[in-house]
Amino acid sequence: MVTAAMIAQHFKATIKDHPKMKLKEFQRRCASEMHVNVTINYCYRVKKIVKEKMVGNHKEKFGLLWDYAHELRSKMTGSTIKMVVQRVIADSLTHFKRPLIGLDGCFLKCPFKNEFLTAVERDANNQMFPIAWAVVEVERTDSWGLEIAISDILPRVEHKNCVRHVFANWSERKAFLGTTCKSDIVNNNLCEAFNSSIIEARFKSIIRMLEDIRTKMMTRIV
Repeated sequence: MVTAAMIAQHFKATIKDHPKMKLKEFQRRCASEMHVNVTINYCYRVKKIVKEKMVGNHKEKFGLLWDYAHELRSKMTGSTIKMVVQRVIADSLTHFKRPLIGLDGCFLKCPFKNEFLTAVERDANNQMFPIAWAVVEVERTDSWGLEIAISDILPRVEHKNCVRHVFANWSERKAFLGTTCKSDIVNNNLCEAFNSSIIEARFKSIIRMLEDIRTKMMTRIV
């Protein structure tokens, strides 16, 4: 007798790679690959078993974040790895002397739908250079209060809105170009390109994702 657990084990990788597979398609694959006829409700149960195991795996990885941060600190002397949200203070501004920095966020593809926040600038070769990134539970004032941070901590810094987003979500807010920052950039393609470059990693568990991004960026810089 073929049980739901046996079917779940057989299709574990398939469901992980195609989490939005239709139940009808899953039912067809059960018949063609395992030669068993199952109902739609049974297919739903099998997918639920696999997804619950995936969520459990993601939870376990979050529990290892402190160990991961400790390992990075011991192996990457001079790097900044923080496990808490800290607001930038005036003393730390000397580390951010780049003339133009793009700020953006995107959703992770894991079951928890956390947000991945990035700060990206242009390097001397006019290419994107990621400065910092962080994973937060949700985009809110404590973790990503851009307008508050800019007005309170960086009052003299010119702040531009991406004209593409302004046009797509037209409101009373207008895009403007000042004369302080000598750049022709009017959109946030730097961050958009970075977010697209890590899309595969965003499907993975938290530590695997962070490690993939770290090694990817190190390879790019070198």
